[in-house]
Amino acid sequence: MKNTKYFPFERNRYFYGKLLSVDDFELEQRYVNDKRRMTNRFLQGSGVAAGLYVVRLDENTLSVENGFALDSLGREIVIDSPVIRKLRLIDGYDACVENSDKDYVYLGLDYDEELTGIVHSMAGGVAQSDNFSAYNKIKETYRLYLTDEEPQQECMDKTALYMQERVLYAQNGVKIKLIAPRYMPAGGSGEVKLSVENLSKKYLSFSLRLVTEYMDYEGKQVISVNFNEMQYEKTGTYEISYILETGDLPDAFASLKLEENSAQMFLDKEQRVFAVPEAESKLEIQLITGDVRSYVIKDYYRTAMENLVKQNQEERLYLAKIYLIHTGDGCVIDRVENLPFGQYILNQNLSFALHQLTLDSYGTAGTRERRVSLKKEHGGIGAEQNLKFAEGSEWLDLNGGGQRGDRFVSKEIPHGLGLGAVTMHVGIEGDEGVTTYGSSEIFEDMDVMIELAVRVFPERGTFQIGGRLREQVIKSGVSVHWTAIRQAEEKDKKKFTRKIFIRPGVLELATRESHYLEAVCTNMEDTTVEWSVQEQGGTMSENGMYTAPNTAGVYEVVAKSTAYPDVKASIFVVVRDA
Repeated sequence: MKNTKYFPFERNRYFYGKLLSVDDFELEQRYVNDKRRMTNRFLQGSGVAAGLYVVRLDENTLSVENGFALDSLGREIVIDSPVIRKLRLIDGYDACVENSDKDYVYLGLDYDEELTGIVHSMAGGVAQSDNFSAYNKIKETYRLYLTDEEPQQECMDKTALYMQERVLYAQNGVKIKLIAPRYMPAGGSGEVKLSVENLSKKYLSFSLRLVTEYMDYEGKQVISVNFNEMQYEKTGTYEISYILETGDLPDAFASLKLEENSAQMFLDKEQRVFAVPEAESKLEIQLITGDVRSYVIKDYYRTAMENLVKQNQEERLYLAKIYLIHTGDGCVIDRVENLPFGQYILNQNLSFALHQLTLDSYGTAGTRERRVSLKKEHGGIGAEQNLKFAEGSEWLDLNGGGQRGDRFVSKEIPHGLGLGAVTMHVGIEGDEGVTTYGSSEIFEDMDVMIELAVRVFPERGTFQIGGRLREQVIKSGVSVHWTAIRQAEEKDKKKFTRKIFIRPGVLELATRESHYLEAVCTNMEDTTVEWSVQEQGGTMSENGMYTAPNTAGVYEVVAKSTAYPDVKASIFVVVRDA
């Protein structure tokens, strides 16, 4: 049954002498199906429960393995044997692949039904032209299709219960998203991010301004963002983090939104101006006192039924993200990323196994805990420096053990103190709360003789823990306690590496028109810069006065530090006919 509404629940009332019609029997089936699907929707969720792995067989062919899923309406979708399809024969190929220059497309899965089983009909036919046949059964099946539509976060990610995002731009292989928590402590601080994805082969630069309410960034209610991909190693994905201070207004709603007409973007020299309506860019953040978890639980139970009732369309189930290579004859498959938005269903068996693994490996404290506090006392340690602390525990996996000299490195761990330099201390956690710092060889009762080190990534607000065995060990791993310390006032010091920013970030002039450019240098004693213009795109004076050429076009202006030749920045100038 393809009905998308559960309510009202009605079932047949039987009595002697009742004349049953087709509607009565359909009501009987609908009542049972809707009850089951509603249970699926609320208690299981939606996503892949087993299988459905997508495999690239060759540059033109995909295989979808057998498996089971629940869609957003609680309907069961079963693929009972592997399905092999040519990419160009999947529904939606012409619309979103053949006629598009995108470097990727999504493979979606939908619930579907089809009529089957022709039988003789005494009351006249509806399926065949002979008027004496009708379909006898409804077969529950599925539909595979291709789409280039991006998902809404609330439909995909379970973290949407406590995180939220807005897509500011999603075209031409570029996606810019604003990400923020749904809750922040009143009178405290919280982190918001800009997520940047550039799958094109062109270099991306953009500038925009974010306006805050009941929050401030470095004492201001405006965040000026200037991003230039040329200043980074080109990885295609980037995150820019900002630590915001919140007002002491419990239960108030702070907000963050894109300032109108503030966004400009370049792909190499091609200019793009984008605007997002306020309602689509604005994020509201509740300022709270107390445990975030209690707010998440309360809001979920308060709104879950309301969200179900007002839901008027199905949420897509994205099986794979298919990266493409455009050729003269169309597109071929480069690679496949399975379940790009993590649409899994965690069943009870897997949940129990993961919980037990957590207890066995890390103890009852859990996989990792992190505490962050800001010392503001008038006396004692940290009083004069106004220090900010973060601490937690991380499991360093030793893969069952190793030989003397073997090295092991953890994944990147966020310390929660934001971007910039921090001081790290690490030690080995033992029994009864004993933690050993420094060389483990000094104490004879150590289970694992291991030397620890930390690598800090100030531009990402993360760190890695590394360990080198001092003797042969047979052990799954060790629990490492870490402490991160940062002076709170360092937040105002631009503690990143030396950088240059050019103001304005984007410039538009008429031919032969002039404009003064300012090079803002950070973390540099010598702020002298050398100006240049690429491809004879005008002239620059020593004091930063740019004069446009006689020919319209897009030209790149570069400012390079004379003291630090590797430090430079550039902007694109749009020159139009006068």
